[in-house]
Amino acid sequence: MDLPKRLKELRTKRDWSISEVADKLMIAKSTYAGYEYGRRDVPNELLPKIAELYHVPTDYLLGLTNNPMMYDEGWKSIDEIAGEHNADIAEQIKKLGVDVIQLNADLLNRGMTRNELIQLLQMMVNLKSNKNEPPTPE
Repeated sequence: MDLPKRLKELRTKRDWSISEVADKLMIAKSTYAGYEYGRRDVPNELLPKIAELYHVPTDYLLGLTNNPMMYDEGWKSIDEIAGEHNADIAEQIKKLGVDVIQLNADLLNRGMTRNELIQLLQMMVNLKSNKNEPPTPE
């Protein structure tokens, strides 16, 4: 898949308008539209910023891989959950049979923030343990 198609797919997957993406990237709407329609080339210096916005590797944007998952993001989030929040949470989530890496990638690719992901995982553990405590806000 070529870059314009990837850009449109990633944007529409999040229900974002061209204007919203252009605002997030701090570029003109017509400029971003030109990228999606293949009328403009994306400058090399903007590729990492677009990749970060969509939580995908630049290789995915460029069609060098079909895997939109950022491996570092997944492992880093698990480390954050286990290290900074609750030392047992990663192990408890594994017991639930949840593929945390894939869940993390899916949710980040849909625009969820790391803190929202951590709260969701904490809620999953609390529900499984029959705890009705709301997750502690960050």
